[in-house]
Amino acid sequence: MKPTDVFVNVVDLFAIIIPGTIAAFALEPFYGLIDLTGARGWIAFFILAYTFGHIAYYLSGRIDDVGFVMKMTDDAATKMNRPPREKGKEADAYKRAKAYLSVNCPKPLAEVLRVEADSKFFRSLLVVVPFAVLVAAVGTVSPAASKPLPRELFIMLGCAPVLWVASLFLYRKLRVKAITTALRLEDVHREHP
Repeated sequence: MKPTDVFVNVVDLFAIIIPGTIAAFALEPFYGLIDLTGARGWIAFFILAYTFGHIAYYLSGRIDDVGFVMKMTDDAATKMNRPPREKGKEADAYKRAKAYLSVNCPKPLAEVLRVEADSKFFRSLLVVVPFAVLVAAVGTVSPAASKPLPRELFIMLGCAPVLWVASLFLYRKLRVKAITTALRLEDVHREHP
């Protein structure tokens, strides 16, 4: 790969770019405050979406340190006959399995990374959905909004709690699937190199 090549992997797309775009679209009622028309507007939108995506990814990454997620990771490792995370040790069985796969059999690692990217998409939504609700709430009372909020936005506000809970459920489910898939593939490769 050359420095001039553009490389967007599945984690970048699902965990950063798409959630960032959702967050940038949530600010749409406020775009009239500054002149964002034509190419200038698109460039500003992409920069805003990319920035929001990274912020959401960073903030949602803290969810991995929450007790129930660490327990879920340890439980998945235990079911695959691996020791749970040792206190004070950063690497867990999942990280070791991904490292093993990346060195010894990178093609099966692609499946693990795809599922991991899906889980990180829903993890990022756990930050983006409350942000969109907050922006919509401010937009309903702010005279700074360039135009009245559409009826669809109020429907979105009603659906936001359901979307947040569904995102949490799907994040947990896909996280466990990524862990067990990585551990299973590592076992298969070690038995049949």
